[in-house]
Amino acid sequence: MTRDFLAKNYLCAQCWGILVERWRDGQWIAECSQAGPEHYGFVTASFVNYRRMAAHLEYAEVRSRYAEMFGLPRANLAMASAVLYGTDEGL
Repeated sequence: MTRDFLAKNYLCAQCWGILVERWRDGQWIAECSQAGPEHYGFVTASFVNYRRMAAHLEYAEVRSRYAEMFGLPRANLAMASAVLYGTDEGL
């Protein structure tokens, strides 16, 4: 894999921030734009997109389940449950 490919298709494993190309110690490397020592490793952008989608759907499900308790408007639980679990049996 080239560093250009990494910068375009991967994100930081710690913060999901973008990767950039930098000149360090006489060579080009791909690293997190935050460039801190805790920002090491990377994951695919598709993994990050999946996790963000799953988190959003889980939030919608929790919001729907606790809507009555907190007085919130009820979300579409059937759709969230079907996407997360493949069924709407938990309704």
